[in-house]
Amino acid sequence: MEFDKVETIFDIDKNLLEKIDEFKNERILKHTNDEGKYNIIFHSIPLDAFSKFPMALEEFRIEFGKHPLFQRSYAYNFEGLYHDYEEEFVQVFRNGIFEAVFSDYGSKKRISLRYYNDKFDTFVKESLKIYDTLGINCPILFHVTIINIKDYKLDAGLGVRSHVWDTQRNILNPIGIIIKNDNELDNNINNLFVPIWNHFGISMDYTNCHKE
Repeated sequence: MEFDKVETIFDIDKNLLEKIDEFKNERILKHTNDEGKYNIIFHSIPLDAFSKFPMALEEFRIEFGKHPLFQRSYAYNFEGLYHDYEEEFVQVFRNGIFEAVFSDYGSKKRISLRYYNDKFDTFVKESLKIYDTLGINCPILFHVTIINIKDYKLDAGLGVRSHVWDTQRNILNPIGIIIKNDNELDNNINNLFVPIWNHFGISMDYTNCHKE
């Protein structure tokens, strides 16, 4: 959803949306590298993250233990809590923003997009449950960004031959989705991935998200 539409529908201050966009772009830049791997970044950003008091980190840690994707060993850093192990990085910010980064060093220049589509589905659903328990209110903005993606193709398995039509694009950064409740959650998540599928030459419809 475009930020101007988000602003209109939810009566959100434009300066807040600019802060969210600036934060996200800074984090994307942090994870951009020249190491020959791609990174997929998930963000969940409560709209009140920049206006509320910091959360107690121990409350996050307790709730994370109940959800498989967040059930990790965390250490403290300046921003809050983080987990960094091999090809996975999770950062939990004190203001309630969640960030998950998944990396790949594969030499075949292929990406399993269906796997990450499903993983993002889990990320969104578990995040919403944690937010609900801790009293962090919707709406929540969710984003997916893929960086260092130049010349990558899809892994086999779709039954459709994949190509990279835009070989110069190194960052895929589709417009995020805003979640007010869990109605039609699955379609919203799949729709977020439509332009990414299109990047690899796969024709995918919005709303129902089926291959043509």
